[in-house]
Amino acid sequence: MVVFGSRPLVRKVEGLHLSLLGKELTPAKSAKDLGVILDPNLTYEDHTTKTVSTCMSRLGQINRVKHVLDMDTLTIVVNCVVFSKLFYCSHVWINTTESNLDKVQKVQNFACRIISGVKKFDYITAVLRVMLWLPIRQQLYYRNTVIAFNCVTGCAPDNSDSLTDQFIKRSDISTSTTRSLKKLQIPFLKSATGKRSLYYRTVRIWNALDPLLKLGSTLQDSKQKLQSILLIKRLYRQYSVI
Repeated sequence: MVVFGSRPLVRKVEGLHLSLLGKELTPAKSAKDLGVILDPNLTYEDHTTKTVSTCMSRLGQINRVKHVLDMDTLTIVVNCVVFSKLFYCSHVWINTTESNLDKVQKVQNFACRIISGVKKFDYITAVLRVMLWLPIRQQLYYRNTVIAFNCVTGCAPDNSDSLTDQFIKRSDISTSTTRSLKKLQIPFLKSATGKRSLYYRTVRIWNALDPLLKLGSTLQDSKQKLQSILLIKRLYRQYSVI
């Protein structure tokens, strides 16, 4: 049994005890569901730490045999063995803390060094640009945007109609002619926990999305455009530094 809530609320129920079928239940510090470790405050600290440790261990093993593999094979192995584990259920733990995202970024940096042959203390950001790899934060934003596109446009594979009906357009609740009339209504939430929810993040991302991406004929078309925009922004920042 796990009690979820903000830190002040969780402290109030620290001594909670329940009886079920003659057995006493006490709140646990974490629980694992479908491969994701959930903590009471939904910070995903334990999940991130465990995932990073596992990925680093796998990268260490790959690093020992990288001399017998070419660059293309190394890339395939890292994608299959490491990144598939690293980005598993990323839509769930994307709202974790910045310190946890820094840990995840170190996994990507280590993988990039193994594939490219860059030494430990060499600058890695330029190598990521050359390999056309998005940093972790942009990679998560890209994945979150794809989910937002699926939910809002009804491209989700299951229950797409119910997902689409949850979003309210501003034109449905207001008759005023404004520039934001075609955007979605942002729910009013005071708590930081509520603002980390998938629904809130989806609305904010969709409203800030480039109109060209919203007009994509297919999901694949929008994904390619979004990835190109993110890569171009990275290259622009690289060459605009004086």
